[in-house]
Amino acid sequence: MIIRLNTQHKTLLGYSGGADSRFLFELAKHQFSKEKLVVVYFDHGLRSKDERIAEKAHVEKVLKDWGGLSIIKRLPVKTFAKQKKLSIEHAARLLRHKQFIALASLHGCSQVLTAHHADDQAETLLMQLIRGGKANVKGMQYSKGLNNEIQLLRPLLGLSRQYILEYLHKNNIAFFTDSTNSDEAYTRNFLRHRVLPLLQEVSPQASTHLAQFAKYLQDTHRYLQTLMQPFQTSLQCEIKQVSLLKHPWINEDPYLVGLMVTWFLKQAYSHFGIQDDKHIQAKHIVTICGHLHLKKWSMNLPQGHLLQVTKDKIIVFFKK
Repeated sequence: MIIRLNTQHKTLLGYSGGADSRFLFELAKHQFSKEKLVVVYFDHGLRSKDERIAEKAHVEKVLKDWGGLSIIKRLPVKTFAKQKKLSIEHAARLLRHKQFIALASLHGCSQVLTAHHADDQAETLLMQLIRGGKANVKGMQYSKGLNNEIQLLRPLLGLSRQYILEYLHKNNIAFFTDSTNSDEAYTRNFLRHRVLPLLQEVSPQASTHLAQFAKYLQDTHRYLQTLMQPFQTSLQCEIKQVSLLKHPWINEDPYLVGLMVTWFLKQAYSHFGIQDDKHIQAKHIVTICGHLHLKKWSMNLPQGHLLQVTKDKIIVFFKK
């Protein structure tokens, strides 16, 4: 399978030293000129000192042999997770994305590449399903805006883990195995090692089918977004509140109403500088939708914000 990367734009590539990112790095270094590619490696500080030293040495050798611009950064994942009361996985992802934006901006990169593949997509979809946030169940997108100038791209979503490993072994390309990938205390690893193998006993192509279903969900979501656009024009963002007229859409199909509420909450939290949307749960959407026809109603939202329903509007007030 041939994967063509967009080499017209200067690009930041996230490299971990593992099989998936090594495969992506091999693709990129043969398609990009050195001037157009920047590679970053993050040390999350989650493993033993000896393992981190060994992985870092492996990464440094690979990047030195390549000869392009590379960056090695330490991320304070445990400290950040404790401060923000987040899971380790969640904290690590937020810190990576923050660094992706900062480094891409610093080096003039308009796109960031990560090595998520079809099996990662299957795991993500299962995680979203079991956590109950139905409005957010669509897996990982191939392309996602980190901000107005920088796109996060996942060019390997159509490839299986098996394909990647077979390619690396066939071509004698070395990679480093992260011991935390086998730690089933992490939800993703539990799904990878316990749940997906059981599903694959029923259907050997279970991971591929789940990844394909995620693509279907994303296509459906995109179409529904076009139906929602006329109702989104009344959004108003002020310093400490975000509001939206409710009457143009509250009598539409209940599913579309739920999507509008979800979209509105995401816009509000984003306006307040909160880029992560894990706080938006199905129970919040259902509760809000059940009170939209009232002239006066309010509820507390996660992270201390207040939602208010009035005769004409739905409003979120920012409370620090």
